[in-house]
Amino acid sequence: MFFYFSPLYFWKQSTKPSILSKMKISKDSLKKTIPLFQKTAYLIAFLFFYISLYWISYSFWGELFPYFILILSLLLILLFFVFIKKQKPVINLIYRSNFLVFSFLYLILFTKKLVYNELIDNIFIINSSLSLFWLITTVMLDNLMNKIKKYWFYSYFLSYLNIFILFYIRYYFKIPYELLFSYLFFILWVFYFEFISKIKIFKKFELNSKYYWLFLNYIVSIIAFTFLFLYFNFWHFVILLFWWLIFNYSVHIRYKNYISLCVTLLSIILLYIKNFIPLNPSDFVMFIIMIYILPALFVWYSYIFENKHEYDNYFIHFSALLFSLVSIISYFIISKDFQVLHISIIFLLQSILLFSSFAKLKAK
Repeated sequence: MFFYFSPLYFWKQSTKPSILSKMKISKDSLKKTIPLFQKTAYLIAFLFFYISLYWISYSFWGELFPYFILILSLLLILLFFVFIKKQKPVINLIYRSNFLVFSFLYLILFTKKLVYNELIDNIFIINSSLSLFWLITTVMLDNLMNKIKKYWFYSYFLSYLNIFILFYIRYYFKIPYELLFSYLFFILWVFYFEFISKIKIFKKFELNSKYYWLFLNYIVSIIAFTFLFLYFNFWHFVILLFWWLIFNYSVHIRYKNYISLCVTLLSIILLYIKNFIPLNPSDFVMFIIMIYILPALFVWYSYIFENKHEYDNYFIHFSALLFSLVSIISYFIISKDFQVLHISIIFLLQSILLFSSFAKLKAK
């Protein structure tokens, strides 16, 4: 060790440049990396600040933390409006980081109070409302955020707004979770999709809003599909999916959105399957009716009504053929019915369906 750290060791080293000496950091990479470290540092600093404030306050007096937060919130809001006009990047970054961490803190508190059925007071309501106010003012007044980052911040604001509304509805009205995450979600999502982007202050985020609400619409569709088969008393989910397929079909008609068309077709198929589940697997006639009524309706629909978009018929016919094939395979697996007559009847009906589909698509 003495020899390694002594001048004698370094004198004996080769004069050729080593790999380490060739490793240089360019100015461009530094310009990109340093701001990222700054932002991360501010977020971590504010997170540690609120956690320490929370623990310190509860070490002395359990009810002190909300009052600390309220005073701090009002002070920061005042400073935010004073300094926002100066348009200094560091100041804006500090406020932006603080508002983001503060709202994230209340997302955790929302979850905690729902899980443990904790009571809330007026201070909690005011503080959580202030966090919502912070987010919207940051989105609207912080002009130093680039366009992409502002879109992400706006999406986070929408997420917080949803959780904020759902938390208080659940807390005060005790709505069951299956209804909260189906009916209420559907009502809110449709309202937001159709109206919130038309509000003047949100107009510049219209496209971002549409994508955001459609994405949530698809997630809630999956939740409603799951509830449809998990709950015996499923009538309210049937009504929900009926309105859902109307909404998604209208989205497809207006915006040529084929994901919404797929959700519409899937809603119809799942509602159809749900009504035929009680059938006896050994009843060949009833299974033939179940297998081919819906595909026939899909194909005949394309003959009777002219679709608005050029590829609609392909999606509708593919859904019909896929449903019939999956139903046939499921029938043979469940019933183990391999009678030649039954197989011949299925082949005949399937060929008629294929010929009908081919004739319509070929005509297009």
